[in-house]
Amino acid sequence: MNLLEGLNNRQLEAVKYFDGPLLVLAGAGSGKTKVLTTKIAYAILEKKVNENNILAITFTNKAAKEMKERIENIFKKDISSMWIGTFHSICSKILRFNIDKIGYNSNFSIYDRDDQKLVLKQIFKENPNFETLLGDYKNNVLGYISKAKGKNISPNEFLEHFSFGNTTDIILKIYKKYQEILSKNNALDFDDLIFKTIELLKNHHEVLDYYAEKFKYVYVDEYQDTNDAQYEIIKLLSTKYRNVCAVGDIDQSIYGWRGANISNILNFEEDFKNSKIILLEENYRSTQKILDCANGLIKNNVNRKEKNLWTKKEGGDEIIYKSHQNENYEALDVSETISKLLLEGYNLSDIAILYRANFQAFPIENALRKNSIVYKIIGGLKFYDRKEIKDILAYLKLIANPKDDNAFKRIINYPKRSIGDVSLNKLSKFCLDEKISLFEGLFRCEFLDSLSSKIKENFEKFRDLIFKFINLIEQLDVENLTKELLNDLEFLTFLSKDEKKEFEKKLENINLFLEELSNNYKKVRLIDYLQTNSLLSDIDKTQDVDNVVTLTTVHSAKGLEYKVVFIIGMNEGIFPSERSIKERNDGIEEERRLFYVAITRAKEKLFISSTNSTMLYGRTNIYTPSLFVDEIINFVDDKSSKAKFDFDLDKFSTSKIRNEAYSYSKTYISNDDIKRTKLNKSFNNSKIEKNSIINKFKVGEKIKHEKYGVGTVIKLEKASEKIMLMVAFDDVGIKLFDLKKEKRITRA
Repeated sequence: MNLLEGLNNRQLEAVKYFDGPLLVLAGAGSGKTKVLTTKIAYAILEKKVNENNILAITFTNKAAKEMKERIENIFKKDISSMWIGTFHSICSKILRFNIDKIGYNSNFSIYDRDDQKLVLKQIFKENPNFETLLGDYKNNVLGYISKAKGKNISPNEFLEHFSFGNTTDIILKIYKKYQEILSKNNALDFDDLIFKTIELLKNHHEVLDYYAEKFKYVYVDEYQDTNDAQYEIIKLLSTKYRNVCAVGDIDQSIYGWRGANISNILNFEEDFKNSKIILLEENYRSTQKILDCANGLIKNNVNRKEKNLWTKKEGGDEIIYKSHQNENYEALDVSETISKLLLEGYNLSDIAILYRANFQAFPIENALRKNSIVYKIIGGLKFYDRKEIKDILAYLKLIANPKDDNAFKRIINYPKRSIGDVSLNKLSKFCLDEKISLFEGLFRCEFLDSLSSKIKENFEKFRDLIFKFINLIEQLDVENLTKELLNDLEFLTFLSKDEKKEFEKKLENINLFLEELSNNYKKVRLIDYLQTNSLLSDIDKTQDVDNVVTLTTVHSAKGLEYKVVFIIGMNEGIFPSERSIKERNDGIEEERRLFYVAITRAKEKLFISSTNSTMLYGRTNIYTPSLFVDEIINFVDDKSSKAKFDFDLDKFSTSKIRNEAYSYSKTYISNDDIKRTKLNKSFNNSKIEKNSIINKFKVGEKIKHEKYGVGTVIKLEKASEKIMLMVAFDDVGIKLFDLKKEKRITRA
């Protein structure tokens, strides 16, 4: 096998360069993964570099898996010992070996967003005045903590870098308390994985010296997306040999909102002296027409390094742009176009519909359902977020880390053990006073003897069950341990009685979970499995379904490609977003890069559309086409209707245009909880008794949900005997609730 066969001249130059720091500016579809994997293989085969002296960092588990598979294919052997993974997985691995040096145990838990919210809820419960004092800042506290950690700023340095008016001191107190609770629970959040690794490397030079010596060659993919803390990790690990190869594309830097610092790639030459830059501009994905459009768009940005994508594939289909009356006409046009594409021989899996924000998926889903077109939503259908799976994982987390109070609280009464809130609060107070974990409290006679004999027995049964499996961690792999755990819990028997309606579906999901363990985690120990599972991304969690249309935000589409791409909702105020418009230059430039990413996902056909109006939060908003449409208009075939649209606001307020877009008055809502419940006409205008449950909320009103946070009511519907409330949340998109059953919603 000729390792270098098929590489173009620029790719070949990048692979062979070993004389110091290297920045490869790789345009979309230019074969950067091939270059990176070939360069690693070349280092081992030709330069005789020991594979254990190589560190390769990617941004997604999918990219890490693909890189491993490509390298394994070259070597024809198992390379699982090589350090290839995401920043979080690499740091997690370093911490597993060394975290005891900074006061944690190696079996630490990794907290996801739900766990973080539980910690915050605990802080607010213990300090009721915090919520009142925070006001509007309350919902952003976790974001502020994440931002601080992403900039490698500890609580002690917080006041030097952040100011939130009168609430700054409160946020700092929460940050400190938050870290204390995580430490007590022997837990880290995602940001801590990097934040604590930096703390470890800076404060324990013997650890830094070991890894700086070990990693003689450091390869970093998607360098444009690194934040300050990730950049610090790279600098620390490459201090001795400085053999850093960073691959990235300034034009695809789209994560500034979560802390990515574009100056890391712009200043590479200053940060790594005597470095070389190589441009990869030949594109192997898209047609020239698509690339001309992308090039024409991105040249409007100032903060970039000049490059121009090109391909040997000449011509290609015209890019189609359409402006529609509203989002429903747009959705129907997309679904009808897809139907025609299928007749042309395209598969559903060849097609993706991209949008700026999750709320834009709703009318698309309706239109696809109407035309019997099956689809999946990336980030929408998360297998591991289903309740029964999270319950099983909570048991496994507590077994792996008995200090994990979050896991303890989730499962202490599931399956039901008749342990009431009074007894749990008594346990919590006792453990708080003793400064021990909840599970440890179940071994203390002074607590157990204070209980009734029945409650004591129930606590002891739970304690003994968990303790049994703690002792089995090293004896059983995760598959057999989980099966034995479910058997001891009589979990399926409990579900069949307690959740009869959903039992078949839950049973199917549990069997899928066990099948996943059997297929991919044979002989893997519990702690190793939990580490892998905790680091899964939205794309990893999305169920893999064959031959369906993909619906996704542009951010989640990064790194993916499709023969046919639809980019919808290109309206000023949506794409670019209102926030980016207020931020002016930096915000607009990032949004332009995001549109560039969307365009360059397309291989053969590209459809772009905007709307004259969109229903948002129960109100019809009038829009103009995005400024980005103006920037690419010379590269597209404008198929917009030339007929003027008469904006009759009275028409809009009664949603007549919305009804015209559908030939029926009922729609189907995509929602796991209610399946395909038919929704009747909105009864905002119907006669309702004053004291009816429906009067609790109004369209456009802000509400608060215990699990999902603050959202905006966008529709009120009647479904048979149900009263359905549709709410748009910032983090989780649109959710639907039956007001007769849902008790967790209050006015914000």
